[in-house]
Amino acid sequence: MVLVPSADAVYTLDYRDVVDAHFEADADVTMVTSKVDEDAGRFGVVTVAVDRRVTGFAYKPDDPQSDLVTTEVFAYLPAALLDALSSSTAGVPSSPAFPVETHGQWASNSRGAVAPCPCVVRGRTS
Repeated sequence: MVLVPSADAVYTLDYRDVVDAHFEADADVTMVTSKVDEDAGRFGVVTVAVDRRVTGFAYKPDDPQSDLVTTEVFAYLPAALLDALSSSTAGVPSSPAFPVETHGQWASNSRGAVAPCPCVVRGRTS
């Protein structure tokens, strides 16, 4: 399992809970999420099914479909991460980063699940 936290945020999240949720969900990728009271369109917005499977993802949408947002922490099975990297523009000199949009789209197009986060998301992430 590979844990990918956001590079620009500090969390008080217990990553063991993320790992446990990832294995419990039997997912290729698990996206840590939180509900927000403010404009969800400022974040990556996630829609999920009753079983916590990711059904959609939109990065900073004009019309958010939910108040559930990504905290930009992801857990991957190694093979799934390698597949996501090879199918993205990551590693291409003009695009050296693996942006949150790529994580979110991968989660909604594969066996993605969510792990609810007890943290509060404000501004960027916390």
